[in-house]
Amino acid sequence: MMSRKITLLVINPNSSESVTDGLQDVLVPPPGVVLEFYTGPGNAPAQIMDTTTGVLSAARCFEDMVSEHLVEKYDGFLVCCFSDHPLTHLLRENTRKPVVNILEAAITQSLLIGERFGIITTGFGYKYIYHKDVRAVVA
Repeated sequence: MMSRKITLLVINPNSSESVTDGLQDVLVPPPGVVLEFYTGPGNAPAQIMDTTTGVLSAARCFEDMVSEHLVEKYDGFLVCCFSDHPLTHLLRENTRKPVVNILEAAITQSLLIGERFGIITTGFGYKYIYHKDVRAVVA
């Protein structure tokens, strides 16, 4: 008997196709899992640089995903923004399916192996956002 494959939507919440292309190049699913990729709509920010662009990208992606019936279509969702991206919470409010962002995945993996971890960023403004986001994940 063949079991049904799990289909996950890998979400790039900004409008940069090159980011999605990079994700497609490096992500290899385990057996029995199919990855499909989503890029934020053209009216989403091209980069997520702060809280404002995070909220804008979440709203625009969620609206697009609902109108395209993507929430119903997939078995789970991976939000590929290294933050506690608001889209993660919008999806969780509207589905019982698994939703995780890559910040949560990285922190959880680090805690599972019992190692200390750090976050390196190029923007000073992220320092305070990451402090808040890490506390939200481990709390």
